[in-house]
Amino acid sequence: MDYVPINLLCAAISGLNNRNRLDRELASHMAHARQSGRTLYMLMMDANNFKQINDRYGHTEGDKVLASIGTALKKAVGGTDYFIARFGGDEFTALMFSETESSVTALKERITTAVNRECNSPYSPYLVSLAIGYARYNPGDTSTQFYEKADEALYMEKKKLKAKRDARN
Repeated sequence: MDYVPINLLCAAISGLNNRNRLDRELASHMAHARQSGRTLYMLMMDANNFKQINDRYGHTEGDKVLASIGTALKKAVGGTDYFIARFGGDEFTALMFSETESSVTALKERITTAVNRECNSPYSPYLVSLAIGYARYNPGDTSTQFYEKADEALYMEKKKLKAKRDARN
């Protein structure tokens, strides 16, 4: 294995793996899925209304939110069966092997609960939440195609959340 300085693999603010490490792990996970026949999923997550938190409360507060999300993701995901990373900005990614889609939706629920517990309090002037979409890896997919499928699922989820919010108003 090549020696890579740890600061090139971790996102300092969130305490999670960074995009560089994600790209390496994704290639490894995809190869394992092709060879073993195991089913690989990618969850793509985006902090809702993060720009407004940064704009209104400042980047230092935004960094605290990212750190809290990182802590929540570690608590929700835990163990060695998952790989989590900060994708960039206010987006995060989790990779998991699972034979059932229900375990993916269960992980989404654990993440949502953990973020709510870790990031929100009655004293906070804003609400932190994540939109979460996911995609299943098909052995013919390139890493770019897999990212794009997960990203598309994320934006479909964001669209659904916006429609729900608009219907309430």
